[in-house]
Amino acid sequence: MNFILSLLLAAPLLTAASGISTSVTGTPMDRSSEPKKDTIFVAGHSHMDMNWLWTQGETIKMADDNLRQMVALFREYPDFKMVQSQPAVYDFVKKNDPALYEEIKRYVKEGRLEPVGGSWTESDNNLASGEALARAFLLGQSFYREEFGRMARIGWFPDDFGHNSQMPQILRLSGIDSYFFTRCAPIRGSFTWEGSDGSRVIAYSPHIYNARFGKDAAGYLESSPATDHSTLICVGVGDHGGGPTKADIDSVLALNADPDFPAAYFATASEFIEAIKPEMDSRPVHKGEMQFIFEGCYTSVAEVKEYNRKCENMLYTNEWFNSLNWLQGGEYPEEEIKETWKTVAFNQFHDILPGSGVYEANRENVARYEGAYRAAKTGADIAAWKCFDAIPFQSSIGQPVVVCNMQPFARKALVEVEVFSYDLPASATLANWMQFYETKSGVTDTGKGMNCSVMVRDSEGRVYSGQVVEGKQAPPGWRSKIQFVVDSLPAGYKTFYVDVTRPAEDPTALSCEGNRIRTNYFDIAFDAQTGDIVSLVDLRSGKEYVAPDARLNTMRIYNEVKHGMMKAWTLNHAETVEEVQTVPGSVKVTSGPVRACIECIRKWGRSTIKVRTYIYRDYPRIDYDLDVDWLEWGGDDVESPLLRTSFPLNMDPDAVLYCQTPFDVVERPSNGKFRGGEIPIWLDNNETRMYMPTCETRFGREVPAHKWSDVSDGKDGIALLNNSKYGYCYDGGEFRLSLMRCGGWPDQYPNLGRFNIRYSIMPHKGLWSDAGVLQEGEAFNVPAYATEPLSTSLKASEKTMPEEMRLFELDNRNVQMAAVKRSEDGKMLIVRLCEMAGEDSSISLALPFSPAGAFRLDILERPLKGAEAPSLEGDVVKLQIKPHEIVTIGLPLDRKDARRLERACRR
Repeated sequence: MNFILSLLLAAPLLTAASGISTSVTGTPMDRSSEPKKDTIFVAGHSHMDMNWLWTQGETIKMADDNLRQMVALFREYPDFKMVQSQPAVYDFVKKNDPALYEEIKRYVKEGRLEPVGGSWTESDNNLASGEALARAFLLGQSFYREEFGRMARIGWFPDDFGHNSQMPQILRLSGIDSYFFTRCAPIRGSFTWEGSDGSRVIAYSPHIYNARFGKDAAGYLESSPATDHSTLICVGVGDHGGGPTKADIDSVLALNADPDFPAAYFATASEFIEAIKPEMDSRPVHKGEMQFIFEGCYTSVAEVKEYNRKCENMLYTNEWFNSLNWLQGGEYPEEEIKETWKTVAFNQFHDILPGSGVYEANRENVARYEGAYRAAKTGADIAAWKCFDAIPFQSSIGQPVVVCNMQPFARKALVEVEVFSYDLPASATLANWMQFYETKSGVTDTGKGMNCSVMVRDSEGRVYSGQVVEGKQAPPGWRSKIQFVVDSLPAGYKTFYVDVTRPAEDPTALSCEGNRIRTNYFDIAFDAQTGDIVSLVDLRSGKEYVAPDARLNTMRIYNEVKHGMMKAWTLNHAETVEEVQTVPGSVKVTSGPVRACIECIRKWGRSTIKVRTYIYRDYPRIDYDLDVDWLEWGGDDVESPLLRTSFPLNMDPDAVLYCQTPFDVVERPSNGKFRGGEIPIWLDNNETRMYMPTCETRFGREVPAHKWSDVSDGKDGIALLNNSKYGYCYDGGEFRLSLMRCGGWPDQYPNLGRFNIRYSIMPHKGLWSDAGVLQEGEAFNVPAYATEPLSTSLKASEKTMPEEMRLFELDNRNVQMAAVKRSEDGKMLIVRLCEMAGEDSSISLALPFSPAGAFRLDILERPLKGAEAPSLEGDVVKLQIKPHEIVTIGLPLDRKDARRLERACRR
């Protein structure tokens, strides 16, 4: 970011190493008779933002211009060396300038240009999912290996806004043993970084990643020591690229010849790391994540955040179904999936996903995400229909619906499916086709005591009460969304039959007497004037969760100061805080056999929020569904509004805040403390804020989390789930989630239009790891996939699948299944797992087929040497999984491929 760099140029730059060098002209450097005690390694570096103050077209030109300049310097200075990150940059040049690309390949081969990073772009490491980060390394390292015959050895994230706890393990499993970064460093210079599972990498953190080389460079030895007598300086102009100038190179030559100046020479980053390795035992060790900076980026540009999560979730679904179809003999759309992942990985760059770009860049980024989501969803639907075409459905008992549970556990499931019928459902009246936005509110009971209910049966004749919750006319018929609850949905799929012409056997609606609703799990009281829940008692424990005289889902606007700095990045000082009020007379309560809905309308400024609170008879969750018409903006001449929802809890203000993060669950600061004491520097890093506006923390520390966060006192807890948001806070007994934010700089209009926001609360006993919070967070983001099959008018010749089937099933509910995919070489099924609760466990994974073998692989799908091999018993894989371990299992279909992997593991 050029603005930031202009502020930071006066700051020292760090990095270290020691070694023997030659001059840039290729002859031994002129040294005095006494060897110089100190050494400065100099790496040419051109930091390229994939989007920021420009769009992708300019990025493509920038990549070509930068690499042309680099080649010119290589020609003029025979010993000049440089690093360049991001395989996406090389890919642009490969496609658009083949002649230049051939020269680049030659300099890589000569060792003068080092491809670093390994990840497709310099991803944001807080907001991208663990699986998305793994895929970015798989894409990037595979590109480097195929194009250059080598892979990156150093992770390169100089401009990232925080570093997650599992990055050392992800790096190691991607063939990388060191890490270069600048922000949120608990230690300046070199140190050992240890991840949650114990994986270690060499970390190096200077103050800045693109410097000019002058006499003040000697100060870096003290401010950013790699060893006692060495440092690394990355020299060059950055953000829009540029790299080192001839003046920089000449300055290195001249100062190296100065007997009073440290030895200085050009080196690659890997040469620097190799030089300091012998002295790393004497350097400090840091364990865990390194945070926080630019907390506003957890919420800025809502559409980017929403589509990022939707793409991650749908790509999981796509690969899951395509893998199943492939196992049945179908085609696997490898290139389509790979290109979609490339788009997502590109968009997870650290100025795109955080929402810190200009308006034009943000609009383009949203469009790319939308295209990726459409591709992923279309591919998932087609693969699912192909799989289900082999099921022999029953006739004359309703419309067949296949419900697929993509979690590896049998579970209680809230199912929602859309069905088509030529006749209006017998129990409900739906919106007509001209009521474009009334599909939810347009469902009304016919007044005949059927309460919008629908008959649902399974293949064995068991009946379920269904409820029409949404729908509208779709000429020549009607489309209805039906919800029903299944007590035990298998870890696979199950067939149901929906008959909209008949009401449920028990159409009794959930009781809403006065302002009270009692379910099988909760006793709830709500304010009839505002629609807010004012009492929530968990019937399983007797715990009241609402603080005295408080209301759940209180919405407030925090008006950030007009003339704030770095507004997209930083939560600026809130000048005023206003509560978002319910429009008088807008509260409406409806009820059916599955759920009750409390609907109200809230207004603030030019914006309208329709809030629906869903309370289920037999499901232990309370869901919030917001349709937001957001017409606010920010800028230097207006305050920048931030919309948060708050849940004032009847819990200890010092209760523990847990956050789901990439491949991990971590404890975060709450109520101004961490584990009862002061917040450590690695969770409150102020050094990188010295030139930045201070983040607003009067209302609590904003922290990033993915699908859920949880507050627990050990005895009771409550999880706050979401499917598109990232900014959480627990302070003073209030559990908050940031929903919309108008930073106003550099994009004055980051959110304009209609948005759907969904989040949910899940009260529970004990800790998150004992209460199924992990599974419910996954279910809220990747719900049971339910669909009508393709038309059965043409009968398939073979019906090879039963109406119900177990597919992938684990016996440990704190192990996450992050991916099911075909291997890159097309010869194996890949299953990726991660242990999330910090427990050493023996686990079993049941499969829908009997593989020829089972092998531990790394993220790049290479045999993991020295790892304990899984055992295989027919269609069940058994293995030991360590605390926080990421495990990639390769399951070859052919015995010949299994033998090849066995030999590779022994080498």
